[in-house]
Amino acid sequence: MRKVIEVVVDDGEFFEIHEPWAKNIVCGFSRLDGYAIGVVGNQPAQLAGVLDIDASAKAARFVRTCDAFNIPLLTFTDVPGFLPGTSQEWGGIIRHGAKLLYAYTEATVPKITIVTRKAYGSAYDVMASKHLLADFNFAWPQAEVAVMGPEGAVNIIYRRDLADSPTPDARRETLMADYKARFANPYSAAERGYIDDVIIPHETRPKVINALRTLLTSGSNSPSANTATSRWRESAHARASIGADPDRLDGHRVRRDALAHVGDGLGAAPDGLLLRRNRHGGRGGRPARPRARRARRAAALRRDWSR
Repeated sequence: MRKVIEVVVDDGEFFEIHEPWAKNIVCGFSRLDGYAIGVVGNQPAQLAGVLDIDASAKAARFVRTCDAFNIPLLTFTDVPGFLPGTSQEWGGIIRHGAKLLYAYTEATVPKITIVTRKAYGSAYDVMASKHLLADFNFAWPQAEVAVMGPEGAVNIIYRRDLADSPTPDARRETLMADYKARFANPYSAAERGYIDDVIIPHETRPKVINALRTLLTSGSNSPSANTATSRWRESAHARASIGADPDRLDGHRVRRDALAHVGDGLGAAPDGLLLRRNRHGGRGGRPARPRARRARRAAALRRDWSR
């Protein structure tokens, strides 16, 4: 997955965080078309890329961080499901998996998703699917978007047919091919609106850049994300106006300095921006957020940390 990420992002530079922990998911920062982005991707080289307790908590915290600093999210999905087992069940895999679901759903920054290979069941849902209000969802032609894998589905659905068949192995292969053609492909998902476009792998970078530019200029496709997307757009324009280094991940300082500069240049605060005095005596600012949203986000963070 790291090789895929490095091909898509600018100059192949990817700054991964928490690399030794929960290796079955990759989280880090990079740039796309000059803009800082957060990248989340399943790692099929570790535990086949399944989601477990640690991976769900790691990705959820990273998504929350990007949302707090108005950093767009790019997600690469290659997940066969949640890790089964009594240890995961007793450890609360449902509760921890829900953290990632809530993090993506409540995130109001631009969200772009690429399905590279497997996307099965509830694990596909929590990885920034269209059901979680992602703005753009793309898939590669070999992607498999389904409730479960072909082999498991055939063994369950056609159990009696296979038991009565004189050649069960050949019959199983035929049924698996039919299941892939009818269900486990990106085109069936695209017919239902879960995938916006099926793209060739080498078109991933230009498609994602065009999607990011669309969100920068036109706002988000999700009604719940319009306010925060415009907030990210204003912040990006402010950084560009002062030539701020897009590599800087110190979001508070970049946003404060950029918005203060814009406020000084216009003689008044731009629409939607609240400039105020900071404790050092200088003018800092951040986009105004509705009080209800701030309270809701604070409550969600308290729930995450308390668990």
